[in-house]
Amino acid sequence: MAYYAGLEVQAEVSTDKGRIDAVWTWKDRVVIAEVKYAVKGKVESLLKAAMAQILKRRYYERYNGAKHRIALLAMGIVGKDSACRMREL
Repeated sequence: MAYYAGLEVQAEVSTDKGRIDAVWTWKDRVVIAEVKYAVKGKVESLLKAAMAQILKRRYYERYNGAKHRIALLAMGIVGKDSACRMREL
């Protein structure tokens, strides 16, 4: 765990359903991120897979009781192309 200007940064956060790639916590906000990479293919399919993994494994449940505003961040990288999609719960 690391802190940068009040922002808490964690990588590979273990849950009973898997590992969250990254979690950023700042004041009352939590961002849960899942990153997918492929050598070839479409970024859009990686974004869908990343968001589906967050939702299926319910990574956000770990932070529900703490009264945080929770955002889910899906990131996809294919070669030199990248994109992200964010969804607030």
